[in-house]
Amino acid sequence: MTNLGHLFQLSFWFNPEPLTLSATSGQIMLVIFVALMVVGAIVRIRVRRHKDRYVKKVGRRLSSFLSHMSVLGLLMTFFMYEGVAYLEMRFWFLLWVLLFVVWGFFLLRYARKTVPEMRAKFEARAAQMKYQR
Repeated sequence: MTNLGHLFQLSFWFNPEPLTLSATSGQIMLVIFVALMVVGAIVRIRVRRHKDRYVKKVGRRLSSFLSHMSVLGLLMTFFMYEGVAYLEMRFWFLLWVLLFVVWGFFLLRYARKTVPEMRAKFEARAAQMKYQR
């Protein structure tokens, strides 16, 4: 059984020169971050052809989110692979996860709350303009 007690120690997260990245964990991280980039590109291509402008807005934001997070993840993986002191600290991965969660939350809130409000406003204004012409 794995001892997870070291996760609660600051020396684990802020060690300027942690253990080197193993081949397996490096490949797993590389696959995950490249997959995020590919999914971001696919989303960008798919929403370009969509007719609904609100779907396009959400798709562009999702694509931007995925591509930025994948680039940051690939940079972290590179720094871990090369053993660059201070830039390979595990703290950066924790910060990346926090950024992923917060940005994802705001993206989800935009898609679930703001876009329906914008759509309802647009439809109400279009209905009002229909009678003013």
